[in-house]
Amino acid sequence: MTKKLLVFTKHFPYNMGETAAESYLETEIGYLAEAFDEVMVIATEAPADRLPVQRLPENVRSASLGCVQTKGEKAACLVVGLTSADARAREAVAAESILSARERAFQCYFAGKALRKWRKLVPVLEGAGFIPTWVYSFWLYDTALMAVWAKQAYPCARAVARAHGYDLYRDRSGVGYLPCRELLLDKLDAVLPCSEDGAETLRREYPSFAGKVTRAYLGTRDLPDLSGEPKGDPFRVVSCSRAVPVKRLPLLRDAMALLDAEGARILWTHYGDGPDLAAVRDGVAGFSSVRAEFPGNVPNAELLGIYASRHIDLFVNASVSEGLPISIMEASGHGVPVVATDVGGTSEIVRDGASGALVPEGVDAAGLAVAIRYFYDMDSEVLAGYRRAARRSWVESFQTKENVGILLDALRGKVN
Repeated sequence: MTKKLLVFTKHFPYNMGETAAESYLETEIGYLAEAFDEVMVIATEAPADRLPVQRLPENVRSASLGCVQTKGEKAACLVVGLTSADARAREAVAAESILSARERAFQCYFAGKALRKWRKLVPVLEGAGFIPTWVYSFWLYDTALMAVWAKQAYPCARAVARAHGYDLYRDRSGVGYLPCRELLLDKLDAVLPCSEDGAETLRREYPSFAGKVTRAYLGTRDLPDLSGEPKGDPFRVVSCSRAVPVKRLPLLRDAMALLDAEGARILWTHYGDGPDLAAVRDGVAGFSSVRAEFPGNVPNAELLGIYASRHIDLFVNASVSEGLPISIMEASGHGVPVVATDVGGTSEIVRDGASGALVPEGVDAAGLAVAIRYFYDMDSEVLAGYRRAARRSWVESFQTKENVGILLDALRGKVN
């Protein structure tokens, strides 16, 4: 039997910085290509006219469905969920019965979103002559529901989904609710949260499905060991994320303003774009001792090249919610200490007092500035110990070549 893997993503391989976690797939896709005869990657939310940005192995094809999440598209998803007679969507809408009006609307939107994508998917697969035999959703969200439907519609041996942050933690949604959890956990063969915190959350909230949940860390490609580099002057701080409210880039800007007032010689570089970036850029215009630069979205391969060639003293993540960020893995792999909020699975890679510092989720600008200043003032030999510990954390747990085996075992039925 020809082994054909169908992969659902949001933007990969058309990802231009919209979905940071999917940069992981740039490395993982090579291992999937080795394990399967054919792979088809469906980027469900990438613009239909965009060309692939990431390179793919020869036996990997891709297609974009064009379901860009504009206000109009979201409204259409809700209408479809409310009105469609499709049996699949009706099952999803009815999956939980005791819901508030807002939760019910979210459930209808969720089902409609999956169905609109599904209707575009089927002719794409037919046109490509691709009949999947395994299915993998990178997210435990609407594409996971599509994975369930694909297993029902095609001769698929197994359907699995990863889980990260917004698709796993209820408090990340606007209504404190995530649709179709029990349906997905029941119908999928395995669910793979990217952190132990995420895995424990699912096991605790859905104990009857605990046996289907396996922690599966993401990782990065091989990275150069720069842990031996000396402390820089100016002290170089890097952050990398979408400039959206959950990432709290304005909080980091305010912390830098306090450090600037203290005369700290810092070069702060933020990689990533988004709606909050303009205000942050305007807010650093009057800085004197702290310099700030904002290169915007940078392709992941190029970004890692920059990390490898341009010294970094400290990486900072001020997010209010996370799964387990790829950005921190990339920094740690280069031997860079990290200051980060203690949210999600971040403590599984940032070892407080050893490879970095964890600050409370509710940290204010003054608290974040103190944490950054701690490393800025640190003796060079002590800082070198932090750099070695950061690299060691990555070596032990966050290399793709080691971690991809858990996904492959889940697809083969060797776990759960």
